[in-house]
Amino acid sequence: MPVELLNQTYSCRRFVLSLLQDFEFVKGLPPQSNTGKTIFTVMSALLLLGVFCAAAGALEPTVARQQLQTVKNKNEITTLRFAALRVLVKEKEKEVLPLLKELALNPAEDQKIRILAIQSYPEFYPAAADELMALAEKYFLSCLLPFEGDREGEKWIKFNPKEMPYIIEFMCALGKTGRRDALPCFILPTRVKETRPLCPLALGEMGKPAVPFLLSMLDDEDVKTRKNAVNMLGKIGDKRAVPALIEVLKEDNNIGVRMEAANNLVLFGDKNALPCLEEAGKNAKLAEEKIYMEKAVKTLKDKIK
Repeated sequence: MPVELLNQTYSCRRFVLSLLQDFEFVKGLPPQSNTGKTIFTVMSALLLLGVFCAAAGALEPTVARQQLQTVKNKNEITTLRFAALRVLVKEKEKEVLPLLKELALNPAEDQKIRILAIQSYPEFYPAAADELMALAEKYFLSCLLPFEGDREGEKWIKFNPKEMPYIIEFMCALGKTGRRDALPCFILPTRVKETRPLCPLALGEMGKPAVPFLLSMLDDEDVKTRKNAVNMLGKIGDKRAVPALIEVLKEDNNIGVRMEAANNLVLFGDKNALPCLEEAGKNAKLAEEKIYMEKAVKTLKDKIK
């Protein structure tokens, strides 16, 4: 490479000399004049810079290959492997996609590396979305634990607890696809007691395609699931959620869920929610809820003026 670069430098100088001869404002200048030297020096520097940039560009594929080797090397320090993987993902190197799958599914892999591999999939959307959906569906099935005793009448299924951190990351990555056809991938997680409350949070990343699914979770028996569904509907901001949130404010038996419903109705800024908020404040049995509802009414009135 040094000999090659040197040859390019000499070629560059010859090119500058020939180029200078073509410029009208240079013709007639004495070869050793200060003006001639200055022009020659500047143009040589600019073209030489281009040569160095080209040489650096030629090295990029080699650097990417070295980073891939670092990530694949299980004997390398985890910190270095982690850093190399982050660089590859940031640069969106296509060669890293097959490696992400391998890292994400390998039970013997370091936890930080596995999680980063799963979290990296959204960086390659939309191209990698189909692959992630297929991968997540198969992975969720592989994490299921066998039923113990009589299966009939059993409401909940169970995931392998050791795989739970990765299951959650897969759910988040699925939400970030923003695609309606990713919703079936959430069927198994919604039937697992530990992951069901987290499903609304992942679905909130999906946006409007997830609204019907989130609306169906407002009647869930689990308080955390209902509360998360309320908050994600507010985050998405789809007006279809307003009547359902008004109903939650009226009917839900948990003060925390009602207060979250009030807060998100204010975020929507829909005047139709005002009578319900006023009524909730009047009927509140706890001082905390009464104050909260009165504040929500005031905020909404200011917002719709």
